[in-house]
Amino acid sequence: NPSVKYYYRRAVLYANQGEYARAKQDLTAAVQLDKNDALVLNDRGSVNKQLGDMENAIADYKAAVEANPKMTMAWNNLGSTYRKKGDLSKSIEAYTAAISSDPSNFLSYNNRGVAKMDNNDWKGAIADFRKAIDLNPNYKFAHNNLAGAYLKLKQYEDAVTAATKAIQLDQSYGVAYYNRGAAYE
Repeated sequence: NPSVKYYYRRAVLYANQGEYARAKQDLTAAVQLDKNDALVLNDRGSVNKQLGDMENAIADYKAAVEANPKMTMAWNNLGSTYRKKGDLSKSIEAYTAAISSDPSNFLSYNNRGVAKMDNNDWKGAIADFRKAIDLNPNYKFAHNNLAGAYLKLKQYEDAVTAATKAIQLDQSYGVAYYNRGAAYE
């Protein structure tokens, strides 16, 4: 009984076991049955990314957001794939689209902030990290990323404060200790 649902479920199981080639086969079979299933397209993009096939990952994420422009996860994945390829302007555009599709998604702000840091836009990164923290005060990664951006701007007291908050949220978060130590130094 070939159906999108069964191919998709088995693909998820394969992916969870690290069998990405087999997951891709099932996701491709599901896409052949429904070319507009945004979730299947997004997940095939993620499998392609795991396989190191960035071009097909991008194509799948683009197809997913074309099928469902409000699919924040696919916009985020597209942004991360562009960032991994080093195309920071397209990465920032995709994260911005994710934010437009769901302004309450703190991950989109954090991810865009990281892309802005990679692009040496420290003030833009800080604004995005602060927004991520406003949306989720317990997101340790945004606090630590904020500390890293403050370090680059030599705002050491602010870096200490942000890194300390990340450490308070997770006392085993080694990178936050490093950033705090660098700020103290």
